[in-house]
Amino acid sequence: MEQPRRWGGLLDLPEALDDLVLSHAAGVLSRRDGEDQVAVRGGEAYGRRLVPAPAGSGGWTPSGTVLVTGGTGALGRQVARWLAANGAERLLLTSRRGPEAPGASDLRDELAAAGVEVTVAACDAADRDAMAALVDGHRLSAVVHTAGSLDDGVLDSLTPDRFDDVFRSKVDSALVLDELAPDADAFILFSSTAHAIGNPGRPTTRPPTPPSTP
Repeated sequence: MEQPRRWGGLLDLPEALDDLVLSHAAGVLSRRDGEDQVAVRGGEAYGRRLVPAPAGSGGWTPSGTVLVTGGTGALGRQVARWLAANGAERLLLTSRRGPEAPGASDLRDELAAAGVEVTVAACDAADRDAMAALVDGHRLSAVVHTAGSLDDGVLDSLTPDRFDDVFRSKVDSALVLDELAPDADAFILFSSTAHAIGNPGRPTTRPPTPPSTP
């Protein structure tokens, strides 16, 4: 997208490579049909497509204690309000600045007025020891991971360290949270559509790991 004259893409091959797979791979690489993300499976080549997901059979009703990372940010605030209005009894809201974040005190008072027990804490979600200490003694019924960081720049200007910083806040954090809340009823990860449709100047954006499983 930033360098349209250069060819690049993703070719996803199965673990076992045979002559048929290699033949299809060669065919994909020689095509000029505009497909730049292709998977070869079962003797067929599949291009990537975004399709509407079917609606679930039922909704999720929050209860008990819910952890929201990035809880004092724009996304986290809206999530916290929704959780408070729909059954959550206790909210653990984390962010890098915690109670010192702009508007954090007002948000805590607003949620408390709705009858919810609220803790706002400064905590790096990728720091396993810090997160473990924060959730110790709580049975987390759900985790909502909205935390993340931006470090925009064209691809040629980025360094491995800049990639690592962005991935730490989203990917490493998700792995820590998954480990600390293995029995959560809901594990919800926020990401950006930029990883799917592209956004010039934002090559570090990608979906979180592991996949969200409400």
